[in-house]
Amino acid sequence: MVALAEDSFGLEAEEVEATEVSASAATTKKRPAPVAPVYPSPSQLKGRVVYFDIETVPDEERMGLFGLEPLPPVREDTPVDACPDVDGLLGQSIDNIRQRLETAWPCDEWLTSLETAESLAAKPRAGVFQAIKGFKEKKISVAEAANERRKILSVTPEYCKVVALGFAVGDLPVQSMVVGNEPGEGSSESDLLMLFWQIAKDAKRLCGFNVLNFDLPVLFVRSAILDVAASKLIDLKPWGGDVVDLMAARFSKSKAMKLKDLARLMGIKVPAGDVEGSKVFELWRDDPAALSDYVKSDVEVTRQLHRKYAGYFCGG
Repeated sequence: MVALAEDSFGLEAEEVEATEVSASAATTKKRPAPVAPVYPSPSQLKGRVVYFDIETVPDEERMGLFGLEPLPPVREDTPVDACPDVDGLLGQSIDNIRQRLETAWPCDEWLTSLETAESLAAKPRAGVFQAIKGFKEKKISVAEAANERRKILSVTPEYCKVVALGFAVGDLPVQSMVVGNEPGEGSSESDLLMLFWQIAKDAKRLCGFNVLNFDLPVLFVRSAILDVAASKLIDLKPWGGDVVDLMAARFSKSKAMKLKDLARLMGIKVPAGDVEGSKVFELWRDDPAALSDYVKSDVEVTRQLHRKYAGYFCGG
């Protein structure tokens, strides 16, 4: 467990530093890792609500344990200059063209060239266009299957891992911890889980959006898998006093809205703009600082929504 610094109120300075780092690195292809969070002390946490949110990706290291049907591999498109000669390919039979498309896995730009060349032929063959259409549909289906599998793996506690935690103690600035995407680089998932349990131990209550059905079960399962000890038993009953789930409070019997959609309808600014949760994996892999901004945005929206709901759907 990481020791907590008593009465360490350096959060504002850390926020400024994070903003400066983000601004100076905006022109680079890959921004630097986010600034490490300042651990709140027990006295900071006492009597305060903690707003939090997590982001997850598939736990690829444990894929062999899941028992899921294998998917066709997602292949990189072959660039134009490495694709077969268009005229040479069109001189072959329909079956050969179909097989060549499968083995070459050409990019869409080259496929357009193939279609154009065939349409300009003296006697265009319908079979060529059908082969191209069938191949395009296969490329789409492979990508969609991979995306759907990634979504399932990312939202199932036993299949995913936590790569980002955002939190805010009462009115203090929002902070985050993002897990390194390379072995031995940056914070680990265990570090993140230990941070969560230290915060949960002394918080007045935890507040989030859909945390009873997702965030907390994920944190519990991942803690159990990684042998990270819990600091307290958190009551997950909707009427309990440990957790305020704003989604459950507002949509207890009706279909829930998405957090960002709800925020806009309630007049709450969304700092992350139009960035969607489907981009979390790419952000974690390519731009950890942007992932930090994204999870912090959700925490700030949650805090503002709690202030709107307090006294109506939930307590303060």
